[in-house]
Amino acid sequence: MSGKHKALHHVVLVLVGIAVVALVGVRIWYVNATAYRPKVELYGTGDEVAMDGSFLGQQLEAEGDYSITIQDAERMSFNEYVERYGVDGEAYKPSSDAMVHDGGLDGEDVVVVDMAVTNHGGEDGYIAALNWRLVAQDRPAATYLGNFDLLRTSEPGLSVGYFAVAPGHTHVLHMPFCAQRYGPASAPSNEKHYTQADTGLFSLNITNYPVQKTVEFDVAP
Repeated sequence: MSGKHKALHHVVLVLVGIAVVALVGVRIWYVNATAYRPKVELYGTGDEVAMDGSFLGQQLEAEGDYSITIQDAERMSFNEYVERYGVDGEAYKPSSDAMVHDGGLDGEDVVVVDMAVTNHGGEDGYIAALNWRLVAQDRPAATYLGNFDLLRTSEPGLSVGYFAVAPGHTHVLHMPFCAQRYGPASAPSNEKHYTQADTGLFSLNITNYPVQKTVEFDVAP
């Protein structure tokens, strides 16, 4: 192949490469532009958040007529939670020996969110508490998960992270959330440590689809 033809061949390859990159870029733009983005509604402490057909993880949740009102939130220790909310005779029993309390049971490792859950009528629907994720604005990488071992000291009848409220009734739930980190490299792979809870602004999604309903609230030091 002559030098002229080689140069022309090189130009053609470059142009083809640019065209491919451009097409990929257009496709990415189109996918992002047309991707479904749920409508977002923001609420605060004391606001009643009606689910209104939206749900957190499964559409079956939306078949009821539920609302949730966050009343208060504060930081406390495991022992304080049991002392304040525990039912007589119920003790905190970790479901795994791999959970380590760095600050002991008196360390302020828990964010407790007091919420009123109301079933306005109907036998269908439920609350998927297992899917709740609490996020601290100042440390968004630290996701707080519901601690159902601790919750069972105040709600001994709650065996799983899903529950329902009788039609026409309101139940106040004292939901404990904890952040976790992995242990050192020498620790067992399943070892996790509870860390001291943050303070400041937090957010909790009550629903994700088709409307994302988020409650923001403060936790005092």
